[in-house]
Amino acid sequence: MVLSPTGASRSLAAVFTPIKSRGLVDEVCGRIEQAVETGLLTSGQRLPNETELAAALGVSAVTAREALSQLRASGIIRTARGRSGGSFIADDVLPSRERALAQLHELSRLQIRDLALHYQAIAAACAG
Repeated sequence: MVLSPTGASRSLAAVFTPIKSRGLVDEVCGRIEQAVETGLLTSGQRLPNETELAAALGVSAVTAREALSQLRASGIIRTARGRSGGSFIADDVLPSRERALAQLHELSRLQIRDLALHYQAIAAACAG
């Protein structure tokens, strides 16, 4: 899997940038969960293997393995063995209502207005 900005969208590349904070396992899990919530990672999409993920995020393979284990336990990813195996975003993962509400509450009125104008422009273009 190519993780350069030319091989993937910049948003997706941001998911796999090196981590430089405490609680690395939680940070890795949080990044992948947020990418699923925002739609950057979709159902059935294959994640990099442990070694590639660790290298992309600047963490150890043990940290990447633990994060994948936690994500698997929470049902966000599924892992298949064999030649076409790997870690994949689970098919039944949907954005959580609680997280969406929390993100909405963090927005200012100005940001909400800007979003409304954005969706209005999209709707007008689609109707046209």
